Amino acid sequence: MQLYLIRILSKGGYAKSFCITKKMNEDNMSFVKRIEVLPLFIQALMTDFNPIHDVKLKESEYRTLMQIKMNEGESMSFYSKRVGLENGSYTYLATKLENQGLIKRILSDEDKRKKIIILTDTGRELTNNIFKQLMSQMTTKLNVLSDTEKIKLESAFIIIEESLDRLQEKSGSKKEMDNNLKN
Repeated sequence: MQLYLIRILSKGGYAKSFCITKKMNEDNMSFVKRIEVLPLFIQALMTDFNPIHDVKLKESEYRTLMQIKMNEGESMSFYSKRVGLENGSYTYLATKLENQGLIKRILSDEDKRKKIIILTDTGRELTNNIFKQLMSQMTTKLNVLSDTEKIKLESAFIIIEESLDRLQEKSGSKKEMDNNLKN
């Protein structure tokens, strides 16, 4: 039995590998090869993205701040899962951002045992600035595509998102994942 080695970049940018057998039909093999394109697509969009601002940040700090901007008021574990960090590593990162005056950890109104994260005014100003630069970067990069290609790309992402929902529902992981992201 012949094995194929497939390499996929994980959300952290590290290559992960897994094996499949030759018995897999060509349609499945083509599908698996296409999956590899998603992280490469994101990487192509983000290449040369160096936002201009006065605060020195690491990539995980950028991702955290942008997640907080888009989903403000969630728990620390929600954000740690979104940026792909273990809770302990995320606590260190959150403390660093809090010491820089970019975020605040406050008690949840709904559950006084939980702390949620919000942006400070300085953090909000910074993330708004970064977001504008990111949108400019993406617009510039995507302008190489025709209007038809952009519509197809958006449709493809909608299908991917809907497929993810169905896969999570079928495997029973959607509720678990939603709960994990909220905790």
